[in-house]
Amino acid sequence: MLVFAPWNVTNLLDILVTRYRPHAQPAERRGLPANALYRYARFALAHWDEDCLEMFISRALERVEHEIYVSLSTTSKAILT
Repeated sequence: MLVFAPWNVTNLLDILVTRYRPHAQPAERRGLPANALYRYARFALAHWDEDCLEMFISRALERVEHEIYVSLSTTSKAILT
């Protein structure tokens, strides 16, 4: 059963976005963070109010964007040196 509380969002995003490393194979692991975020959003929609759902989605998007920009800046620094 999938259950989490609003105060666990930071830890959840740390695990799914910040610490999870991309995998090419097996194919099931490729989409794991996206599938988990989708399921957590559905849980939030069903069991929380709209404000908590909006908070979860906005924090998740901010974290994903941050990780993308950090990855891009690290890669561009490595190419330039």
